[in-house]
Amino acid sequence: MRGPAGLVRAVVSGFVILAAVVLLCASGLLASARPARAGTGARTPRTDGAGVRRPGRVGAGPVADHLAAPVPPPPGTWTAPRIALGPVTAALIAPQISVDAAGDWVDASGTTAANAPAAARAAIAEGGPDPRTPIHSVSLVAQQVLSAGLEGRRLVLLAGTSPAGAGTGCCSSAELGAGTVTAPGALRPVLSGLEGPTTAALVPVRGGWLIGVDNQAGITALVSRTGAGVTASKLLAGSNPTPGLMAAGPWPGGGAVIVWTAPDTAAATVTGTTTTPSPGGAAAGTSTAASGYDQPADGRIEFALAGVGRLPGAPRLAVSVPPGREIDALTVTPSATGALIAWTESWFAGARYRSAVFWASLARGARAHLLSSPATAAVGVSLAGQPRRPELVAWQACRVGPGTCTTDAALWRRGGGWGHVRVLGPDDPTGFPVASAATDGNALVGWIAGGRVRVAVHRATSSGFSTAATISRGSGASALALRFGAGPEAVAAWVQGTDRERLMSALWEP
Repeated sequence: MRGPAGLVRAVVSGFVILAAVVLLCASGLLASARPARAGTGARTPRTDGAGVRRPGRVGAGPVADHLAAPVPPPPGTWTAPRIALGPVTAALIAPQISVDAAGDWVDASGTTAANAPAAARAAIAEGGPDPRTPIHSVSLVAQQVLSAGLEGRRLVLLAGTSPAGAGTGCCSSAELGAGTVTAPGALRPVLSGLEGPTTAALVPVRGGWLIGVDNQAGITALVSRTGAGVTASKLLAGSNPTPGLMAAGPWPGGGAVIVWTAPDTAAATVTGTTTTPSPGGAAAGTSTAASGYDQPADGRIEFALAGVGRLPGAPRLAVSVPPGREIDALTVTPSATGALIAWTESWFAGARYRSAVFWASLARGARAHLLSSPATAAVGVSLAGQPRRPELVAWQACRVGPGTCTTDAALWRRGGGWGHVRVLGPDDPTGFPVASAATDGNALVGWIAGGRVRVAVHRATSSGFSTAATISRGSGASALALRFGAGPEAVAAWVQGTDRERLMSALWEP
């Protein structure tokens, strides 16, 4: 038996243990009621200025991690849209976007007027990942920015212009310069003898830039090592009174590829076979590729490859489309062994208008594969992918009978080829969807529905898309552009309004 002293010690020990249990329970309740502090690995959901929900981390502890059901990856965060240029009374040109690895971005646009083409003026705006940082903008002496690129903090501009007093629109010459937005640097002529509307692409290659220019005077390639001057140039295709389409993008190993449409001088035949549509299919692209949507083009797609710091070699035939068909859109993106191209063909089957999306691999020979459904008319196509892997393709699919259109997309399968075609949502028939992808595999598809900008997110860790979010305010949006840089951030830019147009911009963070 215990003595009185032992009894007292046992009672005291019991009270101590009971008090400890009570304190532990109380501290757990307080911790669960207290907001998480920075650095603890848990944060509460919040919304940004545009009203887009920013989800907090799910499962902030061992119990939550064990009990929480699987959830889809968060759709990321869009900043509130901000005015990059304007408002202006003249019409704004569709923007071009460049983004660097730090999330700093440049929007290139300008003003134009149908009744005074010589009065067109190019303009650029610069912003960063911090929405509190002011946006800087400046007007240029050139009529149009043909293409722009960022090399770290260095801005490379390819601009087009016509002689003062000529009274004509862009372009009769192309000029190249390097600097910053606030000090763009002198624009020096690099190509003359151009005629009429001009499109161009700046492709970053190892040690410089490859430049492609498409004009009535022909398809010209130029090499620039510094972005401030040209070291060599080459005419790839001769003059064409109705310029076709051109696109350019990186090629594995630090080179580049230029693709374009050309007249079919012989009987047109498809190189390879055209496959019937599988449940999916598609084509891919890259955020650095340029796409053209000028007018119905020719019946051949040709391409040329450029090594590191070199001009492209001899043109090669990629695809010839069947007689009576025209190529209306063209885009390109790098793949592990070369590049993929995607295009749309249109034709009449009796009195019925038909249009479809096709894709082919330039590395494996030009074998055309049908991607879109034959029950729809496909308009426009946009590819997005990582530097050595295609990620997704998007296009507009219109139902000829009811006259309604949707944005359709497909994802690249790990084993190669395109997966099922997915309908992302209705869109306006007056615009085309755009896609872009980051080096980490995240990708975005944007389009305009009801005059509002809608964007769906594909995460590298998921097998689908998020529910599309509206990132613009009000209606009247048009001319959407979307671009990732070398980092995880992406920038969207679009024209807002009709009478007094504004160029709007918003930044996406994962």
